Amino acid sequence: MSGPQMLAYLWQVNQWLETRRIRISL
Repeated sequence: MSGPQMLAYLWQVNQWLETRRIRISL
């Protein structure tokens, strides 16, 4: 995996975790 691909993947995972956290808190 190159730099940009890794960043895009990490960003996607981060977004998913955030939405999950929001759903749980609600």
